[in-house]
Order: sequence, then structure tokens, then C-alpha cells
Amino acid sequence: MPAAKRRAHVPVLELSGLAMILLATILMVAQLGSFSGERQKMPASLVLGGVPVSGLSDAESQAYLEQAYGSPIIVRYRDQELRLDPAQVSFRVDSETMLASANDHHAEVGFWSGFWNYIWMKPEPPTSIDLVSDYSSEQLSAWLADVAVRYDSPPSQAQPVLETLSFAQGKPGYTLDQAASEQLIVDALQRPTDRILDLVVTEQGSERPGLETLKSLLVQYVASQKFQGVVSVYVIDLQTGEEMEMDVDNRSLSPIPVDCEVAYASTSTMKIPIMVDFFKYLDWVPEEGTDDYKNLIETMTLSGNISANAMLYKIGFEDAQVGAENVSEMERKLGLQNTFLAAPFINDPNQEVPPVPYISTPAREAARSGQCIDSRADEAAQTTVQDLATLLDMIYQCAEYNGGGLVAAY
Repeated sequence: MPAAKRRAHVPVLELSGLAMILLATILMVAQLGSFSGERQKMPASLVLGGVPVSGLSDAESQAYLEQAYGSPIIVRYRDQELRLDPAQVSFRVDSETMLASANDHHAEVGFWSGFWNYIWMKPEPPTSIDLVSDYSSEQLSAWLADVAVRYDSPPSQAQPVLETLSFAQGKPGYTLDQAASEQLIVDALQRPTDRILDLVVTEQGSERPGLETLKSLLVQYVASQKFQGVVSVYVIDLQTGEEMEMDVDNRSLSPIPVDCEVAYASTSTMKIPIMVDFFKYLDWVPEEGTDDYKNLIETMTLSGNISANAMLYKIGFEDAQVGAENVSEMERKLGLQNTFLAAPFINDPNQEVPPVPYISTPAREAARSGQCIDSRADEAAQTTVQDLATLLDMIYQCAEYNGGGLVAAY
């Protein structure tokens, strides 16, 4: 037989190795190409001024950034909604500087180090570039000033209501705090989202009517009621001490101011100084069920003449006439020169009125001489609205603060 031919030797291992090297080279080149393409884009986890730009080109990142910060700001002045275009205040994002910072940071990671991380799919650490921007403070201030001119409103004073002799409540006013509001707008301009804000608006309470406004209301009210007579009012603000006096002559149905204190018959209002003097006389607190307690309650609640005379009897040490003189003396000591009680009260309307001593006061003499209106006041008991209001204020100051004229005098 012929000799068998020797089989040809095929270098399988060598060819496999070459194939693997070739494949690895192809993969390497492909990965390098892919990495080079990715490296031309913004790295993953990159945030420019709060705006994520991962995977975008420089041009795309710049456009996206300027779009985010170019959207209008929604500004609310209470219930009014306004739109502020950033261009109105020359707001500008310096995207070129921010992109340069991002690229510098990107370049700090070497090509091959980045490629190594890319091959092993190792994520890059997050990177945040702060916003670089600018705006015109002058233009923003001018915009806020215009808003204030259009929407600020002063408080309105309460308006008189003649029909009810009262005041309709005024309206509060509103003032824009421009300095505080400007800072809020700047903060909103520098945010890519949540670009809505409420301006800082200060509320001012409606103006409280003053006593002069009250005086005007009272004069108008007297005229509207067609009251033919003389009206006197004296008001003391117990909190501020401010005083207001109104004296008008409306007998001709046209209110005429009266520049003097008109003397009036004090009638039962005289029982107020009687009770004050009675408390000065007492050395004890009247207990319920006692005669002193009953006399005070009946005088205060029922305006009793008998009970008032009973107190005058004790004040005058068993002489009611002396008690009346003591009450008048107390009034003079308190500075209430136009108030007096010349005799006790008449208990029986059919009783003959005895003559009473003449007591001179400034208001009484002004009426007699024609320098003030003569109201034909009772000769036995007279006062003025100022004296009455002043005594009531003294009682209040004594009760609330243990001070005032009564404590000073006694």
C-alpha cells in the first residue's frame, strides 16, 4: 500500500488568539468611539444652576438653561396676579461662564480615567455648577414702584350713619414693602422652578373716628332730627384722656355753635355727687340689708328722692340742708365750679317749695348777663355737662386705678 499522506497542520490556537485580539481591538475601538461621542456631551449627573443637563451638548445645555430662567415670574399682590418677564429687569444668565466651569470640571477627569470608568460603567459623581446671573436693580425697583402706585391704597375712615347715630366701619389700607418684595423677586429669578411668589404687603387698620368726627356727627344728627332747642355734650375718652365738648343752639333749626358752658337743671344727676359725698362720709363698706345699702341702691337704680334726702340727712349730721351745702362744697373742692345743690329734694310734688339761697357760679352768671344761653335752670340744683363728665371720670379713675381727682382731693 502506498504510504498515507501526512495531514496538513492548522494552527487553531494561534488563529483563535488572533481572532480574539481582533475582536477585542474592534470592541476597544467601538468603545473608544462611543466614549469619545459621550465625552462631547455633558456628563451624567451634571446640574447647571439647578437645571439637569446630562447628555446634552453645549448648545443644547445653553438653550435649555436660558429657557428655564427666561420663563416669567408670577407675582401676587394680595388677590392681583401679575407677570414679570425677566427681560423687564434685564435678568441674564451667564451660561457661557457656567459651561466653561462645567467643561473645566469635566477636563479634570483624564481621558483614560474617564474611559476606564466608562468601560466598567462606573457612574461619575454628581456635579453642580452654581448659577451665574445678573439683573438691573434700578429696573426692578422701578417695576415695584409702579406696582405700588397701582395697587397701594390708604385706609378709609369710618363713615357716619345719621339714621342710627353710629359709624360704618372703614376699610383697611395696604402698602407694598418694596425692599422686602425685591429680595423675594430676586430669589425667584434665581430659581429654575417654583417661580411664584406673594409680595410683602403691609395692612393698615382703618382709621378710628376721632372725637371731632363724633362732634360733627352729633351736630348733623341734631339738625336731622329738627330738634328745636339747645344741646350740650361732653365726652372724655377714658383710655387717652382726650376730651370733646359740643354746645349748639338749634332753636332756629340751624345749628349755631355756642362758645360757653350752658348751665342746666341738674335734676336727678345731682344724686351722683350726693352718693360720692356719702361714701366720703362713711367709714365702712355698706353691707346688704342695712339702711345705708338700701338708700344707695334705691338712689342709683330708682333715682329715689327720699333715699337721696336720707343720705343728705346723714351727710349734714342730721340736717339735710347742711348736707346739701356739704355736697356743694365738695363740688367746689373738686374744681366743679358750676355744680351746686341749694336744698334737699322735694318728695311731694304738691309741697310748697320754700325759697332757696342764691348760689353764684360762672355759668349761672354768664346766663344772667346774656353772655351765654339761659336755659332757665332750676334755682335749687344746677350743673353743666362738663362738670358731670369730669365727676364721672374721677369716679372711674378712682375705681380702676385708685387715682384721679377724688383720691387727690381726699
